Amino acid sequence: MADRRALPRVKLFAIVGMHRSGTSTVARILNLLGASLGPEADLMPAKPDNPRGFWESLTVTQLHDDLLYELGGRWDRPPLLEHGWELRASLGPSIERIRAIVGSHFAASSVAAWKDPRGSLLLPLWRRVVPIAGTILCLREPDEVAHSLATRESMGAERAAALWLRYLVAAWQNCDEPLIVRFDEPYEQPRELMRRLSAFAGLPPATEDILQKVTAFVDPSLRHYASAKEPPGPLMRLARAAHVLLATQPPEVVHPIFSALSNGWRLEAHLATETAARTALRAELLPSVLEILKASPRE
Repeated sequence: MADRRALPRVKLFAIVGMHRSGTSTVARILNLLGASLGPEADLMPAKPDNPRGFWESLTVTQLHDDLLYELGGRWDRPPLLEHGWELRASLGPSIERIRAIVGSHFAASSVAAWKDPRGSLLLPLWRRVVPIAGTILCLREPDEVAHSLATRESMGAERAAALWLRYLVAAWQNCDEPLIVRFDEPYEQPRELMRRLSAFAGLPPATEDILQKVTAFVDPSLRHYASAKEPPGPLMRLARAAHVLLATQPPEVVHPIFSALSNGWRLEAHLATETAARTALRAELLPSVLEILKASPRE
């Protein structure tokens, strides 16, 4: 049962998705529309790989990094979490940290949000403490994410695709009817995106002044495209199929496929020392997902 004693009455939203998928841009747009992101002094400063800022609470990010470490992983090697992991008694200190963040960062806000891709994995623990009014799931093509991670982290395409799948499947399963925002929307449809975000969060419609601030913030020169130089491996093909699935299919089609993927990773964990079995598992998952996708009606 959730422990929500003496918490401020704030509509708190979570902005999640894979790293390098536009969560920072969406967070800032939501902020310009009127949602609090917490104390300005606590926001992560801009860096060369994100010159317009991360719009991410350092306190929340540290909490999530500590949690992933306690659970046996880190952002680029996420742990496999069993159903009900958030009920562990050992997580009491982390629950108190969440309570403290909500009380200190958002006590004076009617609508607030935190943004962190790691939250895709950790939302269940937040829900033990505070109602999450809604989740915004940022979606970017896995090839583009892989290119960005290759530049920033020297990460190979297959490993990036595996991470993309883990984050998106976890986010989908941990979100309750999320608002999906495609990476290109702030650049191509800023007015429509602001309309959707304000309606979802219960904020006033954007004024022309806010529209001007958003268009000034969203710099098209920072929108980079990249095509794969080599034929995609099985995990990238699977990630591409999952991307099409999220972008085109209703929840009732997405749910069973993503559940199968999640269960497949759990089975893989039991086969960690059997390389041939792991390869066979992936070989079975990929055609199954592609076949279901092929047979599903498109919008």
